[in-house]
Amino acid sequence: MKLIRIKEADIHVTTACSSCCEYCYVDQHGEASPRNLFKGYHKEGDIGSLMDIISSLRFNAGIEDLVLVGGDPCVHSNLVELLIFAKSLGLNTVVLSNTHTYRNNGNVYRMCDVAPFIDEVDFTLHGWDAESHDAFNHTPGSYDRAMRQIKLFMASRDDNQSVGIVLNMVPNTIEHLREIMEGAIKRLGLKPGQDFFTIQRIAPVGKAAMEWDRWKITPEMMTIAFNVFDEIKSKYDIETKVAIDALPWCIVPKKHHHYLEPLEGGCNWGKPGGVLSVLPDGRLQRCALCANDLGVNILDIHSPEEFTEFMLTNSALVATRNKEHLTEKCLKCSLLKKCGGGCIIANTDGISFGDPYKTSTPRQGVDYLIKER
Repeated sequence: MKLIRIKEADIHVTTACSSCCEYCYVDQHGEASPRNLFKGYHKEGDIGSLMDIISSLRFNAGIEDLVLVGGDPCVHSNLVELLIFAKSLGLNTVVLSNTHTYRNNGNVYRMCDVAPFIDEVDFTLHGWDAESHDAFNHTPGSYDRAMRQIKLFMASRDDNQSVGIVLNMVPNTIEHLREIMEGAIKRLGLKPGQDFFTIQRIAPVGKAAMEWDRWKITPEMMTIAFNVFDEIKSKYDIETKVAIDALPWCIVPKKHHHYLEPLEGGCNWGKPGGVLSVLPDGRLQRCALCANDLGVNILDIHSPEEFTEFMLTNSALVATRNKEHLTEKCLKCSLLKKCGGGCIIANTDGISFGDPYKTSTPRQGVDYLIKER
């Protein structure tokens, strides 16, 4: 049997958060829709269990990259211990945090002492200055605190350590995209070839599904965004990556298809060689926005062979590979081989939204960004 490996695991080490963004899929304050998978999660993952989870992902699933997410992973009281452990296993470590304030046994550590155990710090930027950012996430002082920590990381890092600025593609971000990106470049001194921007899309799950008209974007908005990315690259030589979010190729002008090529064939979530999401107790998801888990806990997988069997036979993963969520129209499209049909979680039939595999019968539809052809 040829072993199947995944390259990256994104672990929710806690679902507690330092911010309160209105579209968040994590049900921190009881505001999400009833089908939200995170409903009821309010505690950080046990440090011993998280180490066991990471070990199984490393040795049984074969991961090379570990991304620590939340909530805000830096809310976890023992994140430093977890980072040190991950590096001892030879993993590339990424932390996506709103704060980048690191703790162990509840005590705050200096960034210069933590930085050697982090390969990349990612920060979701919601505004072009402190006032606009803090107003969006309803957290006064959050912009200045995070920027200070990121600067300290940059002051102590080497040439192999990166900063990734995450841009959520929502209407208010796209409206001010140039200001947001230039503000980050100037405030942080982002370095060409080392630091980058990356984008992600808000899917119609959790709180976002309840006010979808506020967060839904259009193909025209994405074209505006790609034009700004081109301008920023030309002016500052800072790259923008479409790292995970599978956008439909039909919505993007051909001159911008190079942004989509890293995801040729569609979504990286749940794909051999791609990414899996992991809940705080070890349950596996295809992606972080799924309305259900995959019915398997990584702690119950004890060998590479068992992991391969899971990847080959899990019904939701099989349905994803077979593209059972797509309409005949998409399945017959000349771009399908490159496109893969866009984001599965954003898939909609015009009536309901979210994960098409939360029931035993996949619902067919198309990504909400796909143009009528």
